Amino acid sequence: SDIPIIITTGVGNEEIAVKLIKGGAFEYLIKDPEQKYLKEIPVIIENAIKSKFSEVQLKEFHSKLKDMVENRTEELSGLNERLIKEIEKQRETEVKLNDNVNRYRNLMYSMFDVILNITALNDMYTGKHQSSVAQIAIMLAEEMRLSPEAVKGIYQISLIHDIGKVKVPSQILNKPGPLNKDEFEFIKQHPIVGYNTLKDIEFP
Repeated sequence: SDIPIIITTGVGNEEIAVKLIKGGAFEYLIKDPEQKYLKEIPVIIENAIKSKFSEVQLKEFHSKLKDMVENRTEELSGLNERLIKEIEKQRETEVKLNDNVNRYRNLMYSMFDVILNITALNDMYTGKHQSSVAQIAIMLAEEMRLSPEAVKGIYQISLIHDIGKVKVPSQILNKPGPLNKDEFEFIKQHPIVGYNTLKDIEFP
């Protein structure tokens, strides 16, 4: 849905609430006799707006990036054809090609930073966790004696391995106590969301 849905219910049944969120609700509130829940509504609405804004930004960025990658691929193919036909200009063409590749890589690395920041909006722990995972991944990659470029790529992709958590409600992500069975099953879906978000991007 293009409009975040916030549900208030007088039934204090957590199982029903989890089903509502699975059905597409952004957040839910249980009504209390003192009507304290009314004070939470402005904060939840603000979070819903921020979440929707981040989601729209990510979709737009994904669309633009895909177009840029396709355009860059066509340009690189054209350069390769000209290299075969114009051997005498090979050195000059290689320099231009390297510049294009560097710009493309810089664009990809900038994208990682944007995605990392978007992921951390809902949950600061996730941002810190992703950085920790990236540090461990880079140490393993170096221990395996992979190429510097491969090590850098592994580090960057590790930074956004939890991008799918942008679809997990903050109430579940930031729950102070342990998750119940339904909540845990819900949060376990975030790798699939992350895969669907990134699968069409042509990473190095």
